[in-house]
Amino acid sequence: MRNNQNGYILFDSLIGMVILSVALLSLAALFMQTTKGTLATDNLTKAAYIANDQLSRLKVHDGQRQDRNSAVWANNVILPAEENHGTVFSVTTGVVPADNLPPGLIDDVIPVQATVSWNESTEEKQLQIITYYYFGAR
Repeated sequence: MRNNQNGYILFDSLIGMVILSVALLSLAALFMQTTKGTLATDNLTKAAYIANDQLSRLKVHDGQRQDRNSAVWANNVILPAEENHGTVFSVTTGVVPADNLPPGLIDDVIPVQATVSWNESTEEKQLQIITYYYFGAR
């Protein structure tokens, strides 16, 4: 009885290479998705830091009798991409319009909003933080 296994090793090797290539492609896709998620989280963290930094710079005006219409609350800054791994952040600060204020907010409090914008892949992302400053003298 003759054993007919011509080409069996070649066919077995091809099946093994197909399985290996599917596994490697899956790992590459997982790596790409993880990298995108890490970049998105990094950008969101940087945006929160930038907004907090801009609002902290305005703290010198807290209690200095600067009213809601004062120009000290308005600011627009664009941070260069080379400092942020290729992402350009734009931050705008300004007083929250009176019609967007929570009911019962006293007149001595000035709500200031920082909005940070950046592009991620094909969509624009935004982060908004609101803080309150005291108008009157302490």
